[in-house]
Amino acid sequence: MKKQIFKGYFLLVCSFTLLMFSCKKSTSVEDEVVTEEVQMQVQSEDAEMVTSETESVDDDATNTASSSARFCGPGNILGGGALAFDTDTTNPGGGARTITITYNGNVNGCRKRTGSITVELLYATRWIEPGATLKVTFNNFKVENVCRNKSVSISGQRFITNVNGGNHFKLQQNAVNSLRHRVRTGTTGLTATFTDSSGIKTANWNVARTTVITHTTAPNKFNYETVGDTTINSKANTEAWGNSRFSRPYQTVINNAIKANTFCRLWRPVAGSVTHYLGSSNVQVAFGLNASGNPVGTNDCAGFFKVTYTNASGVSNSRVLPYR
Repeated sequence: MKKQIFKGYFLLVCSFTLLMFSCKKSTSVEDEVVTEEVQMQVQSEDAEMVTSETESVDDDATNTASSSARFCGPGNILGGGALAFDTDTTNPGGGARTITITYNGNVNGCRKRTGSITVELLYATRWIEPGATLKVTFNNFKVENVCRNKSVSISGQRFITNVNGGNHFKLQQNAVNSLRHRVRTGTTGLTATFTDSSGIKTANWNVARTTVITHTTAPNKFNYETVGDTTINSKANTEAWGNSRFSRPYQTVINNAIKANTFCRLWRPVAGSVTHYLGSSNVQVAFGLNASGNPVGTNDCAGFFKVTYTNASGVSNSRVLPYR
């Protein structure tokens, strides 16, 4: 069984790997072992998928809270159009400060979201108050890449704290200059279950990040700038850590703030870079590039990112790849 699973990984990586590096097998007689190089390639792709999809969920949660009179009070809410196009919102009866967002399975390019999230307001009576926190619970939440026949299912909770107060409506009306949201996972982190040609594998995800949100009108968009805000293993600016699908500890550091906006789609950053650490190797990812691997202009959308793998011997290999 172990040998068959590992063969699946090699088929996945060698035939259609995200990074398209060379594939290697160990010389072990009894088992084929997934090399650290392959593990780093897979971990980089897993991290990109989990981070971009949970950040999109965060945006759905905060936009929905900003659109709710129960959460923000009359006169402090956005009009229509706050939600992503593939969501429906249910407001349960009673006075509970809880909203459920259901993802209806519409396909956007290769991306399909199903399941729901529950958004609960904590530590305040209004989302616009400093220190107000949204508890986001994932309920059978799943994102599929229908073009590549792979998916990730996410369970657990995230907590989004409105550090300085305000909401998207007040930002859009220039009543506040920016919003600052601090994101943390619960004590056990998130569970991410990946399904692809290698089978079904599970990873653990912990998050510590802060995002500053601003608004511009030409074009009309919300701008997001994210940094890691904890230190682990003497590495500052750590944004994520846990155990990979290979049951090995990993750590992600944001080297340069990740910038994205709603005009270009949040899961397609226009600038920034991160490093994923796994053992003695690392993968560096630079976002916000054009097809030639050069940074896009200040007001342009990006279609590509560059991944550079460096092994324990210091040998590097890189490739420019398209966003999903």
